[in-house]
Amino acid sequence: MASERIDPIQEKYHLLSVINGGEAFVRKALDKKLHCIRAVRELHQPIPPKSLESQKQVLMRLSNSNHPNIAAIYALSDNGGRLSMEMEFIGDYKETSDGPRVEWGVNLNSLIQQETYLSAAETECVLRHAASALQYCHCDVLDLDYADGMRVKGRGGIIHNDLTAKNIMQRPTGEWVLIDFGLSFVDNDRRSSLRGAGTIEYMAPETFDDMVATTQSDIYSLGVVLYQCLTGEVPFPAKTGTTTERGKIQEKHAAAPVPPIWPTRAALITAKTGRQPNVPDYPAWLELVVMKCLAKKPAERYTNGKELAAFVASQQPPNTTDITRRMAEAVTQRETAQAEYKILKAYNGRLLNEQSELQKARKAAQDSLATLQQQLTSVQETLAIETAKAGTLQVANNTLQAQVANLTTERNKLKINREAELKPIRERNRLIQAGLGLTIAALLLYIWLRPQPKPTQVEQVVEPTQAVDSSATMAADSAAYSPADTARLPVADPLAEFPDSMRAIRDFPLLARRFNAAYDRSDFDAYTNWILYTAALNLPDVNPKKLRVRAANRLANELVPLLNDPETWAISANRAIARKATTNIMKLDSTNAQAQAWSRKLATYGAED
Repeated sequence: MASERIDPIQEKYHLLSVINGGEAFVRKALDKKLHCIRAVRELHQPIPPKSLESQKQVLMRLSNSNHPNIAAIYALSDNGGRLSMEMEFIGDYKETSDGPRVEWGVNLNSLIQQETYLSAAETECVLRHAASALQYCHCDVLDLDYADGMRVKGRGGIIHNDLTAKNIMQRPTGEWVLIDFGLSFVDNDRRSSLRGAGTIEYMAPETFDDMVATTQSDIYSLGVVLYQCLTGEVPFPAKTGTTTERGKIQEKHAAAPVPPIWPTRAALITAKTGRQPNVPDYPAWLELVVMKCLAKKPAERYTNGKELAAFVASQQPPNTTDITRRMAEAVTQRETAQAEYKILKAYNGRLLNEQSELQKARKAAQDSLATLQQQLTSVQETLAIETAKAGTLQVANNTLQAQVANLTTERNKLKINREAELKPIRERNRLIQAGLGLTIAALLLYIWLRPQPKPTQVEQVVEPTQAVDSSATMAADSAAYSPADTARLPVADPLAEFPDSMRAIRDFPLLARRFNAAYDRSDFDAYTNWILYTAALNLPDVNPKKLRVRAANRLANELVPLLNDPETWAISANRAIARKATTNIMKLDSTNAQAQAWSRKLATYGAED
């Protein structure tokens, strides 16, 4: 089995961060052996072998360069047809809360957006450095034909072909550096697709027609960059990037005049500082250089970077202290490199420690995962057992529910049968209870109304004028009694007239009249009270309301001496008698005040009795 292919970039570097460009990735990477930061540029897609070889030849010159205004190329590698360049990292060292960090440097486009526009001195510095870089690229060039149809004319050299403000960066020491020579080595298919995806604001007019790239094309792009430095924007900006807009910008590059520099710059100065400048704050020759670079026809521009650099140098005497400056810069670069080495060495040590900790954490995580898997297997086995038990319990539950349903059905059937059997028995009992009640009532009436032996002469106290036959007197009273004749009732026992219960029931009106007469005279005994009470309960249809109220009052008055004694309530047997008597009185008259008071008092002893 073939081993997996190892990415040489990842094998050599710690990849820290990435910037996604149009044609390639640009990564900030830490060299594992040299402990230094590099920029690694790798194409998105592989390219044909022929194009790959021609591109390597173009880049070999740059790799041997030590020009201060061109980013150094340290190595080239073929990663499966995708060309990778290990380049100089242009950045700065910054102190953060986590320690010193190496950050990406500032490109010219970001600086212009931050400052709105550059001063004349800064613009002249960009011009001098960029012209020097193009002078190196454009000199000593052979006539090369590329596989995709592109051709470099004139005396040849390396044509950048994508010179924009974003591809010019500044080192911490102040030099402006030209980067990203990617568009000088693209194959035919990728170059054709690039026509719709390039940086159209910086492209020369002739590149829209026959795709011929010349040294004058780089001069035009540099003119757009210088115009942007002075005015804050390119001559023909793109807002949306649509195909229609790109076509209009192409037309402007080919035919539209370049907007004047000073009116736009003057407005920016006024907006930023509040003062109104009257004359340009930059030398006249600088504007002449910009406008000549932006000429529509290539022949009207500078021929190449060498001619442009010579013209710029003629505008200022050479600096006699250039050697001293370069020596000072060399010392500064050496000190910077030493500081960088220390920082990167410490950073590499920290990375190694972090890698060791990560490996330990990974092993611990793997151990934990194995333990969790074992626990999961155990839980799954337990769950299977419990599921089986639950199934068994469910079957048993269903069986019990079926049995309960059967028992419920049987119970309902038994209940219906029992009700059918008990119904005639209950009806018979009700009739027996009714007959028994009537029998007992009749017996009680018979007992209470049976003739009593007449008192002897010693026991009977009768006035001489009233010593008459009792039965004759009662008979006369019975025939001639009326409610108004109460004074005529004798004192003798009124029950002697009623020998049996049937006679008492038949002559109840007479008994009632005599009871009312006795009640008015307060002349009656206990037998009369209970006879009237029993008759009132068993003969409601013939019992007048007045008689029931009077009987209730009489019974209540009889109980007052007993129930008003506090010692009576201390004995539960007495309370039982009082409860029964009170209930009987309430049956005769539910509005009796005395009976209601006793009933409330008895309620307080309910829990004890």
